[in-house]
Amino acid sequence: MRAVTDAALDRLRAKINPAHFQAYYANVIEKMDAEAVSRLCGVTPNNLYQIRRRVGARFRVILEETMRDLDAPTLPKKE
Repeated sequence: MRAVTDAALDRLRAKINPAHFQAYYANVIEKMDAEAVSRLCGVTPNNLYQIRRRVGARFRVILEETMRDLDAPTLPKKE
């Protein structure tokens, strides 16, 4: 699964604003504190929340596409 996630992150990186990717990656993937990410990336906490929501939704779509492309099992549906 790690290879699929890494491939999806590479695809995501190529499609979005580099600053948004940096903020998303630091906060969600590396689990860095939101306050620290806000300072590091120069965004407000509200902007970080929006970045996480928008980039996260896009990442999920890209991850599912990557899984299909690599014949990996799909993610379970959210209820």
